[in-house]
Amino acid sequence: MPQTVQGVVSMAVGEPVAITDVVIPDPGPGEAVVAIQACGVC
Repeated sequence: MPQTVQGVVSMAVGEPVAITDVVIPDPGPGEAVVAIQACGVC
């Protein structure tokens, strides 16, 4: 069952970011879902 999460998205270089809903599909054959504990953006 696909999940919907909120993500911070920029649609083009130089455009402001926006918080939007992003659909995460179910993994297909040979794919895996990986849980990310932490992330940094520089």
